Amino acid sequence: NPHLLEIWHKKASILKFKLNKIEEYIVTLNQCLEINKQDAKAWYLKGLELFQLERYDEAMACFVVTVYLTPDNDDAW
Repeated sequence: NPHLLEIWHKKASILKFKLNKIEEYIVTLNQCLEINKQDAKAWYLKGLELFQLERYDEAMACFVVTVYLTPDNDDAW
């Protein structure tokens, strides 16, 4: 359901940018991925956050999926 996915993305945004609750942000991105495993945006955002947390192996795994789903996403390379 694209509408439900959009709600989870908005929740994630609020958690990160308004409340600075990073772990909850990652959990919410995982909720997006439970709804749609092919949500390239959630994979990418999760990868960025994990990279910032110096969780490099996990971040790389997210970026690999992002590139697989959206090969034209230069940022994920």
